This record gives sequence, C-alpha cells and structure tokens, in this order.
Amino acid sequence: GILCAAMQKIATARKLTVHLRPPASCDLEISLRGVKLSLSGGPEFQHCSHFFQMKNISFCGCHPRNSCYFG
Repeated sequence: GILCAAMQKIATARKLTVHLRPPASCDLEISLRGVKLSLSGGPEFQHCSHFFQMKNISFCGCHPRNSCYFG
C-alpha cells in the first residue's frame, strides 16, 4: 500500500517534467554489500551514482503491476 502510493505520487509528478528532462538508463546491481545504481549508456557513463549499504536497507520491492518501478 504505502510503497505503491509513494511510487504513484512520484510517477504522477514525473509525467509533468519528463519532456524537459528525459530519464536516463541505469543499471541496478544488488549484492551482499548493498545496492548500486549506475548510469548506463557506454563506458563514459559507467560510474556509480548511488550506493546504499545493505545494513541501511530495511525494505526493497517492485511495484506489483509495473516492474519498471523499484523502491
């Protein structure tokens, strides 16, 4: 419930600005150390943009009806 509501709020807000700033492709890597989010699109983009240590993550999940959304 809460995760879906939060994702819906973000998606609705994003629809208003997507034409100004198109979304970038990214790679999501999950390991025992944590979750790493990297921009993709070639060697020049292969840098870690976000890393979340596993000890700081209490919940992860995909939207039940749209696997494009991960929270």
